[in-house]
Amino acid sequence: MNVQKGDNEDTEDSADFCIDFTQLKVTGIVRGAGGFDTVKRPVAVGVVMLIIYILAIFANTVNILFIIFDKRLHKPMYLLVCNLAVVDIMYTSSATPTMIGVLLADVKTISYVDCLIQMCVFHLAMVMERFALAIMAFDRLIAIIFPFHYHSYLTNTRTVVLTYILWIIGCGTVVLFPATVIPLPHCTLKLKYTFCDYAAIMRTTCVNVDEYFNQITTWMRAQNTSMASEDESEPGSFKQKDWSKQIEGYL
Repeated sequence: MNVQKGDNEDTEDSADFCIDFTQLKVTGIVRGAGGFDTVKRPVAVGVVMLIIYILAIFANTVNILFIIFDKRLHKPMYLLVCNLAVVDIMYTSSATPTMIGVLLADVKTISYVDCLIQMCVFHLAMVMERFALAIMAFDRLIAIIFPFHYHSYLTNTRTVVLTYILWIIGCGTVVLFPATVIPLPHCTLKLKYTFCDYAAIMRTTCVNVDEYFNQITTWMRAQNTSMASEDESEPGSFKQKDWSKQIEGYL
């Protein structure tokens, strides 16, 4: 990981942080205030965020423990709720401790490896939150369409397997982010935000980030367009499809 000189301001801010060229990895990155520089009472804001963070972790942990130890809750719906609680803990813990550290302890540095790990965890939680909500909606769809065959169609085993598959897909998607960032040279060690995500790290590189962002946007639009065109090419319209028979075929 090569680091090239950027603006004078960034160079001065990062002068106290060494770069290990033997391992080609940045050992220190300066975090920008990301809007916290205008906060008049950072300690008060940090305490409020800390209390909310502790309550969120406690509530999700209690939720998970209740579902694990109560055998009456060992049902597909509650297993999906447990999965959502795990995702919420991961999502909350990916960025909130960093922001609390900036506000309360004025910690504005982070190692490059930790920054990449935080980026992967943050985006993995973001992807898995959508997957978790989608599979919970699918669970309710099966319960509405097949109320008498719900327990035979959606068993605990199928729910766990489907959840594992979504986690594998999510991990495979997130791997693309560090694979894109690591080979690029960096011109500055100062992040724009208070936590590491793909956009913040990409803006520290020496490349035109708009090209990478446009490629991701174009790919997502192409996927949505292809899915919409496939639906329109089928003989039946969207409203005329018998979704109950189609879902029953998958199950």
